[in-house]
Amino acid sequence: MMVISVPNASSVRKLHAWLVNDFPREDIGYFDRTHRSWFTTKSIKKIIPKGIYVESIGYIYSKKTIFKLLQKIIPSRLTSQFYVKLSKE
Repeated sequence: MMVISVPNASSVRKLHAWLVNDFPREDIGYFDRTHRSWFTTKSIKKIIPKGIYVESIGYIYSKKTIFKLLQKIIPSRLTSQFYVKLSKE
């Protein structure tokens, strides 16, 4: 099994950055300089090679209680990252 964590392209943070035409490049976090691409749960499935299957997809929630509660309402839009558990067939 392998687990990968990727930036969530469906996040409102990315939408906001696109709307205001400002993609900050930071040392850490969602706009980390090392993030070359952002993915949706649908797009990440398309690039998984044959022989590997997706066991599950989950979202990475904030450690702050109020944000975590809000994120659980619509995790696909309100979380900045998600993870994918992969296994060989």
